[in-house]
Amino acid sequence: MALETLKNQSTMSELASRYPVHPSQITRRKQQLEDGVEDFFCDVKEIRARDGEE
Repeated sequence: MALETLKNQSTMSELASRYPVHPSQITRRKQQLEDGVEDFFCDVKEIRARDGEE
């Protein structure tokens, strides 16, 4: 569901009708995904840097 919001191919109302959730929950999940993706890639860079130093 959250990935579909990132694609911007459906409105929040369309997604809410497809999944049993409120549109505000979809918006919240999308924001969590966007925030988490940044953290994920930062962690990967840190791990690679650490492994390269060892």
